[in-house]
Amino acid sequence: MYKRFVFDHISFPVGKIYEDLAVAFKEILLCKKVVYGDARLYFYLQRENSTMNESFNIKQYDEINIVDSATEEVLELYPDFDKEVVYRRACSYFAVLYRILSCNDKNGFVNERKEIVSKLMKYRSILLRGWNKDKSMKVKLVALSVGQYPYYICQKIISNLKKKAILRIK
Repeated sequence: MYKRFVFDHISFPVGKIYEDLAVAFKEILLCKKVVYGDARLYFYLQRENSTMNESFNIKQYDEINIVDSATEEVLELYPDFDKEVVYRRACSYFAVLYRILSCNDKNGFVNERKEIVSKLMKYRSILLRGWNKDKSMKVKLVALSVGQYPYYICQKIISNLKKKAILRIK
């Protein structure tokens, strides 16, 4: 929940998808106080024909640009959050890469895939160093070091195990 004044200074980006990501970072940066609770009070409605459920298209690459831009703003204000920013970026990079590799056009989006892999490899040592307890991130990064297809298989296995609540890697 946000106080109304927060939205006096923020607008949703026009023509972009994942606009909630762009706005969420800005909302939090404007707040003087942020409180976290672990109660599950908010649920995303995912329609069958929603952006999240359609085959990858280039508009979905907006997520990368939005997260990169938003995390730059965070770093300007909070330079000590550099590791958290890297982790947040990696989460988006992996999510977009997985959607690309899952789409029907297996040979498409070559430049986008190369760019994402390059970004992830740039942060490889930070992500593997151990400050973060997300072991699945490390497993995915090691698999990606072998190749995109091994990463895809690894991510598919992790996703299926998480859905079945068998895997609790944290």
